[in-house]
Amino acid sequence: MSSARDILTFSLPEETGPAVIDATAHTVAIEVVAGTNVSSLTPTITISAAASISPASGAPQDFTSAVVYTVTAEDGSTQEWTVTVTVAPAPLSSAKDILTFELAEATGSAIIDATTHSIVIEVEAGTTITGLSPAITVSPDASVDPASGVSVDFSAPVTYTVTAEDGSTQEWTATVTVKEGTKTGIPEVFANLSVYPNPAVDKVHITGLVIGTELRLINMSGTVINLVSQSLHDTESISLAGLTRGVYVLQVSTEGKVKSYRIIKE
Repeated sequence: MSSARDILTFSLPEETGPAVIDATAHTVAIEVVAGTNVSSLTPTITISAAASISPASGAPQDFTSAVVYTVTAEDGSTQEWTVTVTVAPAPLSSAKDILTFELAEATGSAIIDATTHSIVIEVEAGTTITGLSPAITVSPDASVDPASGVSVDFSAPVTYTVTAEDGSTQEWTATVTVKEGTKTGIPEVFANLSVYPNPAVDKVHITGLVIGTELRLINMSGTVINLVSQSLHDTESISLAGLTRGVYVLQVSTEGKVKSYRIIKE
């Protein structure tokens, strides 16, 4: 009569790969996919010819801790086998979104575009935008640089880099615009400034300019798409022809001061 009492194969529907069977140590090690509940798994087991096994193949088992299987050979001799199931670690997250972007000086919620990875937020008239400290939330387990709460100069669009748990990165462009108004603190050079129409179709007109003013039209990726380097007039027009519909930023810079407008292209 045969004395063979080996476990030949041991498989689980949830396994990540074949079990490691050690015929010398009489152990079986098998890994299951992340998130598997190991308290009730049903293995399929093959053993030596004419042998039997307890617990039987196909019987649900709690693998929270190692389980001992006993293989009985045809001649009645037995061998204990220790089976250990481990759960694969969850894959590292690749999420790298900016979920919220808030400023104490904001007039409302930020516009966050997850497709273009851009943010536009408006602040109250008269706000100095050279040192604003946004509160930022990002995807779970991700980080952002510059960090939430760090003071940043928003005179020009600012690039934030979000790093996911898996190390991958995504750049986001944040633009701050200043609401038009007459609140105390508006620099005199912008006192007579007017931008119209807005929304606009073909062009935007800017009046009340100081000679030598620089005008920049910027898309949500932070790219300057139209530039008047030094205006020689108190009135200028910026063409929107050929641009896709959406949000743009018009920056007006003069005498070391910057004022931004959110322009909607229809």
